[in-house]
Amino acid sequence: MEQQDTVRLLQECDAGVKMGVAAIAEVLDQVSSQELYRSLSDCKREHEYLGRELQELLSRCGGESGQPSPVAKGMSWHKTNAKMAASPGDATVADLMTDGCNLGVKTLRRALNRYPEADVLARAKNTSVERLAEMGIVYSEKGVVHLFDRSELPEFKAEARSSTGRCLWMLTQYLCQFLEKG
Repeated sequence: MEQQDTVRLLQECDAGVKMGVAAIAEVLDQVSSQELYRSLSDCKREHEYLGRELQELLSRCGGESGQPSPVAKGMSWHKTNAKMAASPGDATVADLMTDGCNLGVKTLRRALNRYPEADVLARAKNTSVERLAEMGIVYSEKGVVHLFDRSELPEFKAEARSSTGRCLWMLTQYLCQFLEKG
């Protein structure tokens, strides 16, 4: 059972990473802010790196690559193109990336609950709830996970980089805060 849960969890993570890479690639050429472009490019590279790590783990476990469902891919493509056509710009890109990150966190949490017997290595990748809590994205205690709202984040300081770094979700939240303030 542990091996089966491990493979399934890794496949879910692999599918999610592929969705993230595709979503970033879909909007990257429509970004005008150099900082947002750089952040998205960095995040895309990190997702690609995670994808390679997941492939290695899956091959060690004898599992096949995880694939996003065609329905999820189609819905993402339609949402992205509809929103960008209606309101092109960095704020829309940031909003789309935030929605995608939020969905990724929820999906990961669901997968962790669905595959409780998964190997510790599969559960402990950088996308773990514990890692997200370290980065200040979620509050997690006693099985309760709360994804912080944009208004709950500390004030952005460009020069301040924590030892855990920043992720795309936080950067897009800060960009949205900035755009809302004008």
